[in-house]
Amino acid sequence: MNILAKGEKEEYAIIQMSDGEKVMLFLIAQVLQAPSDGFIIIDEPEMYLHKSIVKKLWNLLEAERSDCIFIYLTHDLDFASSRKYAKKVWIKSYAPTASWTIEDLPNNELPETILMELLGSRNNILFCEGTKNSYDEIIYNNLFPNFTISAVESCQSVINYTKAFNKLKNTHSKAYGIIDSDFREDSELKSLKEEEIYNIKLAEIENLFLDEDFLEHFCKHLDEDNKIIAAIKHDIICQFKNDIELQISNYVSAKINHYFSNSHVKKGNNINDVKKHFDIFIKNIEINDWHDNRKSLLEKLIKEEDYAGIIKRYNNKGLKIFGNKHFKITNFQERAIKFLSKNKGAKLSILKNFPSELIDLHDKKII
Repeated sequence: MNILAKGEKEEYAIIQMSDGEKVMLFLIAQVLQAPSDGFIIIDEPEMYLHKSIVKKLWNLLEAERSDCIFIYLTHDLDFASSRKYAKKVWIKSYAPTASWTIEDLPNNELPETILMELLGSRNNILFCEGTKNSYDEIIYNNLFPNFTISAVESCQSVINYTKAFNKLKNTHSKAYGIIDSDFREDSELKSLKEEEIYNIKLAEIENLFLDEDFLEHFCKHLDEDNKIIAAIKHDIICQFKNDIELQISNYVSAKINHYFSNSHVKKGNNINDVKKHFDIFIKNIEINDWHDNRKSLLEKLIKEEDYAGIIKRYNNKGLKIFGNKHFKITNFQERAIKFLSKNKGAKLSILKNFPSELIDLHDKKII
């Protein structure tokens, strides 16, 4: 008997089916023929199947065989997370011929996919800003290979997820956070450090590659004259001078947001008390003083041409254009990252912008 498969436009012999089609046909047949009210155990339900098909296929099969209990063994975290109403467990440890330790997936503020990804890590966790495969994640993987790096987009997510992970009990590892300094005050950064959340000493992670020591290593690598460094510094200082009002305004806005996030209006026993407490609350927002103090600091940095002090406080992710311009390349940041992965001196020059506590946690195994 000749069995045919039917595509969108034509029929073809079953032997011409792809591995994914064959697996899907096999799975459907096995599930539909399973005994009533039984257990259906599926090892790696995603095997050979396209991502767009996996969830839909198993949703349909579960609905068709609602009399059965489905048990999935999977490494696909997206698929595991898609089983919304399932009981989820993880294998904490095992000895193949002795014993297995299996625990329920704990309830936690962490997103489920991140929780499942990190629970089994034997290394300590380092949450950072950025997304999967972003420059942030690549840089931290280069600098801290003994950590499991998890990029979680915003600095607030880094803070929240670090705290949440460290609330978990009986895990193999501990979580730490690393954030850009942005416009945060020293008092806020000190408070975060008590929660194992650290900061680089520069406003933006991109500024690491503008560190003067790193630029010297990069110039030597490209066999370029160090005059390029002076030109880059000059252009960045000039650009900073042009952006000074924007930088001050962004700083004041961040300071206001921080004040609102960490303060509150004291409760009152009557409406007059409420108004009084609100006036006190508003009075502490000293916009003009904050503006003038910041302006005084930034103008001093410009006057003294304090390049190190400027890149420490300059929030501008577009400064890489000056690397492109003076090195006459179109991908300064990518070239710098590639160089970082191969050069010990470059790593050491950048690591000085990180807190010693975090380096010590990494056991100083930086290469």
